[in-house]
Amino acid sequence: MLISLALRDIKVRYRQTVLGVAWAVMQPLAFMAIFTLVFAKFGRVSSDGTPYPLFSYTGLVPWTFFATALGISVNSVAANMGLVKKI
Repeated sequence: MLISLALRDIKVRYRQTVLGVAWAVMQPLAFMAIFTLVFAKFGRVSSDGTPYPLFSYTGLVPWTFFATALGISVNSVAANMGLVKKI
């Protein structure tokens, strides 16, 4: 039941978007550009020899996945409270 609810939510989420799944890649890329500009250029934050865009992107991808998954799961549980009470 959990898998079918997750697939349904994914289909509904990306059905009405122009960018579709590309948004999942573009969002961390936009944050990477902002973080690189703010922290590497203005803040002079060191990434120990690793290019800062790569450094920030490898941290942003898991964080964006976690934050989005947590937000969607909370909304999904709240929207399907009847199913949760039946179980």
